[in-house]
Amino acid sequence: MAHNYSWAGPIMWYSYKDRGDSTSDTEDWFGLVGPNGEHKMAYDTYQNIATQDGGTQSGTLAAEASAPALAATEQATFTGVSYTGDQGANTIIGNDLNNTISGGGGDDTIKGGSGNDKLWGGSGDDIFNFSDISSMGRDTIMDFQKGDKIDLSGIDADSNVSGAQDFNFIGSSWLAKAGDLGFYQDKTNGMTHIQGDTNGDGKYDLSIVVQGVHTFAASDFIF
Repeated sequence: MAHNYSWAGPIMWYSYKDRGDSTSDTEDWFGLVGPNGEHKMAYDTYQNIATQDGGTQSGTLAAEASAPALAATEQATFTGVSYTGDQGANTIIGNDLNNTISGGGGDDTIKGGSGNDKLWGGSGDDIFNFSDISSMGRDTIMDFQKGDKIDLSGIDADSNVSGAQDFNFIGSSWLAKAGDLGFYQDKTNGMTHIQGDTNGDGKYDLSIVVQGVHTFAASDFIF
Protein backbone atom coordinates (compact mmCIF):
# COMPACT_ATOMS: atom_id res chain seq x y z
CA MET A 1 0.00 0.00 0.00
CA ALA A 2 2.77 2.41 0.91
CA HIS A 3 4.42 2.01 -2.48
CA ASN A 4 1.26 3.39 -4.06
CA TYR A 5 1.74 6.75 -2.30
CA SER A 6 4.48 9.00 -3.63
CA TRP A 7 4.69 10.83 -0.32
CA ALA A 8 5.26 7.70 1.81
CA GLY A 9 8.73 7.42 3.28
CA PRO A 10 10.30 4.81 5.58
CA ILE A 11 7.87 2.65 7.53
CA MET A 12 8.67 1.44 11.05
CA TRP A 13 6.84 -1.07 13.21
CA TYR A 14 5.14 0.48 16.24
CA SER A 15 6.91 -1.68 18.83
CA TYR A 16 9.26 -4.65 18.75
CA LYS A 17 8.19 -6.50 21.89
CA ASP A 18 4.83 -6.83 23.65
CA ARG A 19 4.70 -5.17 27.06
CA GLY A 20 2.13 -7.76 28.10
CA ASP A 21 1.14 -5.89 31.27
CA SER A 22 -2.58 -5.81 30.59
CA THR A 23 -4.92 -8.09 28.66
CA SER A 24 -7.35 -5.22 28.13
CA ASP A 25 -4.89 -2.69 26.68
CA THR A 26 -4.41 -3.54 23.00
CA GLU A 27 -1.28 -1.40 22.77
CA ASP A 28 0.44 -3.87 25.09
CA TRP A 29 0.25 -6.44 22.27
CA PHE A 30 1.40 -4.61 19.15
CA GLY A 31 4.88 -6.19 19.14
CA LEU A 32 6.53 -8.54 16.67
CA VAL A 33 7.58 -10.78 19.55
CA GLY A 34 5.74 -11.70 22.73
CA PRO A 35 6.63 -10.70 26.30
CA ASN A 36 9.03 -13.65 26.64
CA GLY A 37 10.70 -13.07 23.28
CA GLU A 38 8.70 -15.68 21.36
CA HIS A 39 8.23 -14.83 17.69
CA LYS A 40 4.68 -14.05 16.60
CA MET A 41 3.36 -14.60 13.08
CA ALA A 42 3.81 -10.88 12.50
CA TYR A 43 7.57 -11.25 12.97
CA ASP A 44 7.98 -13.55 9.96
CA THR A 45 5.53 -11.56 7.85
CA TYR A 46 7.29 -8.30 8.62
CA GLN A 47 10.70 -9.80 7.87
CA ASN A 48 9.51 -11.17 4.52
CA ILE A 49 8.08 -7.79 3.51
CA ALA A 50 11.06 -5.79 4.75
CA THR A 51 13.58 -7.92 2.85
CA GLN A 52 11.57 -8.27 -0.35
CA ASP A 53 13.62 -7.05 -3.32
CA GLY A 54 16.43 -6.12 -0.94
CA GLY A 55 14.09 -3.89 1.05
CA THR A 56 13.29 -1.69 -1.94
CA GLN A 57 10.91 -1.63 -4.84
CA SER A 58 12.53 -0.98 -8.18
CA GLY A 59 9.57 -1.37 -10.50
CA THR A 60 8.08 -4.42 -12.12
CA LEU A 61 10.40 -7.40 -12.30
CA ALA A 62 11.04 -8.94 -15.70
CA ALA A 63 9.24 -12.20 -16.38
CA GLU A 64 11.33 -15.22 -15.47
CA ALA A 65 11.07 -18.49 -17.33
CA SER A 66 10.99 -21.81 -15.52
CA ALA A 67 14.04 -23.96 -16.17
CA PRO A 68 13.77 -27.48 -17.61
CA ALA A 69 14.16 -30.52 -15.38
CA LEU A 70 17.69 -31.48 -14.40
CA ALA A 71 19.41 -34.58 -15.62
CA ALA A 72 20.44 -37.12 -12.98
CA THR A 73 23.35 -35.97 -10.75
CA GLU A 74 23.51 -32.64 -12.61
CA GLN A 75 24.22 -29.45 -10.66
CA ALA A 76 22.74 -26.14 -11.69
CA THR A 77 22.58 -22.55 -10.59
CA PHE A 78 19.42 -21.26 -12.22
CA THR A 79 17.87 -17.91 -12.97
CA GLY A 80 14.20 -18.88 -12.97
CA VAL A 81 12.10 -18.92 -9.85
CA SER A 82 10.97 -22.53 -10.25
CA TYR A 83 13.06 -25.66 -10.71
CA THR A 84 12.23 -29.36 -10.51
CA GLY A 85 14.70 -32.23 -10.58
CA ASP A 86 14.14 -35.66 -12.04
CA GLN A 87 14.34 -39.16 -10.50
CA GLY A 88 18.14 -39.02 -10.08
CA ALA A 89 20.29 -37.72 -7.22
CA ASN A 90 20.20 -34.05 -8.16
CA THR A 91 22.07 -31.14 -6.65
CA ILE A 92 20.05 -27.97 -7.11
CA ILE A 93 21.35 -24.56 -6.05
CA GLY A 94 19.12 -21.51 -6.11
CA ASN A 95 20.02 -17.89 -6.78
CA ASP A 96 19.13 -14.62 -5.08
CA LEU A 97 15.46 -14.68 -6.11
CA ASN A 98 12.59 -16.18 -4.14
CA ASN A 99 12.96 -19.66 -5.60
CA THR A 100 10.65 -22.64 -5.56
CA ILE A 101 12.75 -25.81 -5.74
CA SER A 102 11.62 -29.43 -5.94
CA GLY A 103 14.15 -32.24 -5.94
CA GLY A 104 11.80 -34.79 -7.51
CA GLY A 105 12.75 -38.42 -6.93
CA GLY A 106 16.14 -39.64 -5.70
CA ASP A 107 18.42 -38.54 -2.89
CA ASP A 108 18.79 -34.85 -3.65
CA THR A 109 20.84 -32.01 -2.22
CA ILE A 110 19.00 -28.69 -2.24
CA LYS A 111 20.36 -25.26 -1.43
CA GLY A 112 18.09 -22.28 -1.82
CA GLY A 113 20.70 -19.53 -1.97
CA SER A 114 19.60 -16.07 -0.90
CA GLY A 115 15.98 -15.04 -1.18
CA ASN A 116 12.96 -16.45 0.62
CA ASP A 117 12.78 -19.93 -0.88
CA LYS A 118 10.31 -22.81 -0.71
CA LEU A 119 12.09 -26.16 -0.80
CA TRP A 120 10.61 -29.57 -1.57
CA GLY A 121 12.87 -32.60 -1.34
CA GLY A 122 10.40 -35.00 -2.93
CA SER A 123 10.85 -38.72 -2.46
CA GLY A 124 14.19 -40.14 -1.32
CA ASP A 125 16.55 -39.15 1.49
CA ASP A 126 17.21 -35.50 0.79
CA ILE A 127 19.67 -33.00 2.22
CA PHE A 128 18.67 -29.36 2.70
CA ASN A 129 21.91 -27.42 2.81
CA PHE A 130 22.39 -24.06 4.55
CA SER A 131 25.88 -22.64 4.69
CA ASP A 132 25.81 -18.83 4.87
CA ILE A 133 23.68 -17.06 7.47
CA SER A 134 24.57 -13.62 6.15
CA SER A 135 23.10 -14.27 2.70
CA MET A 136 20.34 -16.81 3.27
CA GLY A 137 16.78 -15.54 3.21
CA ARG A 138 13.72 -16.84 5.00
CA ASP A 139 13.53 -20.39 3.65
CA THR A 140 10.74 -22.91 4.21
CA ILE A 141 11.23 -26.67 3.92
CA MET A 142 7.85 -27.85 2.67
CA ASP A 143 8.03 -31.65 2.99
CA PHE A 144 10.62 -32.72 5.57
CA GLN A 145 10.30 -36.44 6.28
CA LYS A 146 12.17 -39.23 8.02
CA GLY A 147 15.50 -39.85 6.29
CA ASP A 148 15.96 -36.22 5.25
CA LYS A 149 18.73 -34.13 6.78
CA ILE A 150 19.30 -30.42 7.40
CA ASP A 151 22.97 -29.71 6.71
CA LEU A 152 24.42 -26.90 8.86
CA SER A 153 28.02 -28.11 8.72
CA GLY A 154 29.10 -25.09 6.67
CA ILE A 155 28.01 -22.60 9.34
CA ASP A 156 30.24 -21.41 12.17
CA ALA A 157 27.96 -21.84 15.18
CA ASP A 158 30.01 -19.63 17.53
CA SER A 159 31.35 -16.36 16.15
CA ASN A 160 33.07 -15.61 19.48
CA VAL A 161 35.60 -18.43 19.03
CA SER A 162 38.19 -18.65 16.28
CA GLY A 163 37.71 -21.41 13.73
CA ALA A 164 34.51 -23.18 12.75
CA GLN A 165 32.35 -24.52 15.59
CA ASP A 166 29.46 -27.00 15.40
CA PHE A 167 25.98 -26.36 16.75
CA ASN A 168 24.85 -27.90 20.03
CA PHE A 169 21.34 -29.30 19.64
CA ILE A 170 19.21 -28.34 22.67
CA GLY A 171 15.81 -29.64 21.56
CA SER A 172 12.96 -27.28 22.44
CA SER A 173 14.82 -25.41 25.19
CA TRP A 174 15.22 -21.67 24.75
CA LEU A 175 18.41 -20.41 23.12
CA ALA A 176 20.85 -19.38 25.82
CA LYS A 177 24.41 -19.34 24.46
CA ALA A 178 26.39 -19.25 21.26
CA GLY A 179 26.14 -22.52 19.36
CA ASP A 180 22.67 -23.45 20.67
CA LEU A 181 20.30 -24.91 18.08
CA GLY A 182 16.67 -25.67 18.88
CA PHE A 183 13.30 -26.36 17.35
CA TYR A 184 10.03 -24.68 18.29
CA GLN A 185 6.59 -25.95 17.29
CA ASP A 186 3.85 -23.59 16.18
CA LYS A 187 0.90 -25.96 16.38
CA THR A 188 -1.64 -23.22 15.72
CA ASN A 189 -0.19 -22.51 12.28
CA GLY A 190 1.13 -26.00 11.57
CA MET A 191 4.83 -25.23 11.32
CA THR A 192 8.12 -25.74 13.14
CA HIS A 193 10.96 -23.25 13.48
CA ILE A 194 14.62 -24.32 13.50
CA GLN A 195 16.62 -21.56 15.19
CA GLY A 196 20.25 -21.12 16.18
CA ASP A 197 22.22 -18.55 18.17
CA THR A 198 25.73 -17.85 16.85
CA ASN A 199 26.78 -14.93 19.07
CA GLY A 200 25.41 -15.78 22.51
CA ASP A 201 22.81 -13.03 22.88
CA GLY A 202 19.96 -15.51 23.37
CA LYS A 203 18.31 -14.51 20.08
CA TYR A 204 18.32 -16.47 16.88
CA ASP A 205 20.75 -15.66 14.06
CA LEU A 206 19.75 -18.70 12.00
CA SER A 207 16.10 -19.42 11.28
CA ILE A 208 14.53 -22.04 9.01
CA VAL A 209 10.80 -22.72 8.79
CA VAL A 210 9.63 -26.33 8.34
CA GLN A 211 6.07 -26.90 7.20
CA GLY A 212 4.21 -29.17 9.62
CA VAL A 213 4.63 -29.84 13.33
CA HIS A 214 7.82 -31.88 13.79
CA THR A 215 9.81 -33.18 16.75
CA PHE A 216 13.43 -32.92 15.69
CA ALA A 217 16.41 -34.83 17.03
CA ALA A 218 20.13 -34.22 16.63
CA SER A 219 20.21 -37.05 14.08
CA ASP A 220 18.08 -34.95 11.72
CA PHE A 221 21.00 -32.56 11.26
CA ILE A 222 24.49 -32.63 9.80
CA PHE A 223 26.92 -30.58 11.92
